[in-house]
Amino acid sequence: MTTTISIIDKPGSKLSEESNVRLLWTGMLICESVSSSCEVVTLLKILTEYDLYREKDKLRLYLSWLKKNPEFEVESARRIENHYSELVRVRKLKGKNKEAILIQMQAEKLFKSYFEHFRTAILNFCGTKNTLAFLPLTTRNTEGNWDKPLLPWIFPNKESEDETRSLIHLLSKTLTDIGTFPFFDSEIKYSSISIDMNGEVKQDETHFISEYLFEIPEPITLTTSQLNLVRNDLSKVSSNLFSELKTMYSSLKDIPFAKNNFEQIRSLFREKIAPLKSTLQKTVDEVSCFKELKNENPDGKIYRIYAAITSFATLVDFYKTTEIIGVSEHLYICEDLATRVPLTNSRLFLMLEEG
Repeated sequence: MTTTISIIDKPGSKLSEESNVRLLWTGMLICESVSSSCEVVTLLKILTEYDLYREKDKLRLYLSWLKKNPEFEVESARRIENHYSELVRVRKLKGKNKEAILIQMQAEKLFKSYFEHFRTAILNFCGTKNTLAFLPLTTRNTEGNWDKPLLPWIFPNKESEDETRSLIHLLSKTLTDIGTFPFFDSEIKYSSISIDMNGEVKQDETHFISEYLFEIPEPITLTTSQLNLVRNDLSKVSSNLFSELKTMYSSLKDIPFAKNNFEQIRSLFREKIAPLKSTLQKTVDEVSCFKELKNENPDGKIYRIYAAITSFATLVDFYKTTEIIGVSEHLYICEDLATRVPLTNSRLFLMLEEG
């Protein structure tokens, strides 16, 4: 079974693209595969599949990209669409005269330039977000693997019942799959009550408990080759970590996330995960690429990785609080989840904090 880190986002949510990039870099370094719907990953998906798209699909994506610019006028989009409709009409003509042939050639040249401009714009955008190193590692398949670990997917726009059902099924599967670990930026702490794994519970309501695992230097300047080197250097300890996380989750999902069960939860953590922490950090500190990053920038940023535990219901709440899902989707997902697991039971996830 493939182990996957899940990073879910959609356009217009409260999550920042910067936090998504942090999560992506960390996930790609420490896990077998990463599944994500954040914008920069969907753009990598477009680049990976660009040569396979039909012309009208490229046009749809191009117009969608242009419309994100607040200065782009709707009338300009209509003109482009009408121009393309005219190109399609001329192509279908039989016995075209020289004028029609010239019109077709000029229009095809124009749209070719549009599509090349679009591709270049995406490359530049991904470059500014420090994610081009992921491009050779982005899969076209429905599952990630060690050689192509980044699995992009498009967040359903919920314009139809089928797309809404698809979203509900996808999130429910993500939250219940033993081999999938939701990954959140520490932004979620700002709207939650959380305590350290061994901290004192001072309030009746605690949204999640967490424990620091290890830290890495900010990796966003690594090349694809360096990224692969780090993945290989960390593969053994990462495999051990996620194996124990899976075992721990198998036990946690039967335990209600409640104050009176926190000691049992802590005991599981001490048994399964705590013994790995020193080996994890020691291995990270010996990675040559990380040593180079620290030498180049001794005062650089640090990414701290945490294991955290909450209830299934609160995990769904995180997606609503960040406006990844709305009120109705929240209700439907909870209803679907309730047929699979008790919503009050415990769920393990990962969290990243920048320091």
